[in-house]
Amino acid sequence: MKRYKTLLGLLLVAVLVLGVYQVALAANNQTQASPKPGRPVPSQIINDLNLTPEQVAKIKELRLAFEKDTLQLRTDIKSKEINLRELRQAVSPDLNQINAAIDELFRLRAELAKKEAAQQLALQAVFTPEQRAKMETYRLFGFGHRPAMRAHHFRGEKPEKTQRKSQ
Repeated sequence: MKRYKTLLGLLLVAVLVLGVYQVALAANNQTQASPKPGRPVPSQIINDLNLTPEQVAKIKELRLAFEKDTLQLRTDIKSKEINLRELRQAVSPDLNQINAAIDELFRLRAELAKKEAAQQLALQAVFTPEQRAKMETYRLFGFGHRPAMRAHHFRGEKPEKTQRKSQ
């Protein structure tokens, strides 16, 4: 019986240590920059690319222009997502209104995706062929890819997000 209690205590301590480790790991990941189009690339990648001051200035200029250009579009998308959620949660939902809201939301998302693609190509044009090749090796390890669209996007919902530190 004593051996059982000791084993149970050790198991409890191990689970507690793993839990604290996971929380610390998650907190560390939340402070890192997101490698999405128009967003900062992780600093270690920037250092590895050996960007010239002109390239850094051009990238900053492109990012700022992209953020300004897509601000209203991103606001409209968020508004349409909220509207769609309200339509679906109505006491007596109207399928025609829901379908129209879905069509409009996805039209706006397609417009944003096109602007993101243009932004990505504009950013790639700043790099030399050697820098682009190096960026491609980072993509193989998961940097620079957007996560796949998940089911919650089709329901007009978004998962809970924790606040990230502004860069």
